[in-house]
Amino acid sequence: MAFRLEGRRPIDRELQRLVRKDLDQAIEALTAGATDGGGIHDARKRLKKVRAVLRLLHDALGPDYDTHNSALREAAHRLSTLRDAEVLRETFTALHGRYASVMSRTAIRRIDAELERHARREQRQAAQLRSEAVRILEMQRDEVIEAVDSAGSRGAVRDGLERSYRRARRAVPGAGLDAGPADFHLWRRRVKDVWYQVSLFERSRRDARDMAAALKGLEQALGDDHNLAVLRDTMTAAPKRYGDAESVAVVLGCITRRQRALRLRALDMGARLFAQPPKRLRRRARGWIHILKVSRGQVRNA
Repeated sequence: MAFRLEGRRPIDRELQRLVRKDLDQAIEALTAGATDGGGIHDARKRLKKVRAVLRLLHDALGPDYDTHNSALREAAHRLSTLRDAEVLRETFTALHGRYASVMSRTAIRRIDAELERHARREQRQAAQLRSEAVRILEMQRDEVIEAVDSAGSRGAVRDGLERSYRRARRAVPGAGLDAGPADFHLWRRRVKDVWYQVSLFERSRRDARDMAAALKGLEQALGDDHNLAVLRDTMTAAPKRYGDAESVAVVLGCITRRQRALRLRALDMGARLFAQPPKRLRRRARGWIHILKVSRGQVRNA
């Protein structure tokens, strides 16, 4: 079942259902015993959705927010290096596919082979890192579900949507193309939160579907930019492993060129997506949330 709210049940029960499902499936993906990146990718994606729900309920959760968000962030960080190692090869494959006429076949084979060795080195600690992540998630599962159930209300969700949109709007890199990778990565994280949160209402509202689709496109452009930044950092940390200086310089130049194109696209999309003030989204969100049942015992927040 998709990451969507149903209108048949109160919003607190719906958020609780989604959080329970994603936590359980994240644990299942990590305990299935697979050593490929598929299970890790699925688990990380589900944890990001759960954390987006926590941010949606940030104010209503109070001190519980920091406790649970920090724990889930720690679990996700256990898996990040494993996933990054898998993504590096995918990123390089897409890069040399786009600039095939620039890179020599010898250089491509050398770099791809080294990225594969890098992934194998990271995989040596995969079992331990997966186990540590599962331990954290199992400890947090019931408490997170209960906290979401207690904090969920239409008013809390409306406040959370406005807050997340405002944070994403403020995170747009003010320096434009001159901004650093950290600025674009922060913006991506903020955009991803809003995307997941708006996606909750896709099933019932056309304007929510349209906004979620636009946010997804922006997040993908920023995600590709981040993957290229990680590839650059990996290669420049030990450049001799990836070939002669000229070959490495060509790849780094291709990374710069592709990042520029992605950032130009992202900035253009962001200018349109975040043109409206947060209060305007709050009014739209009122219509999205109106179709949902009032939370149990929280009629005053409806």
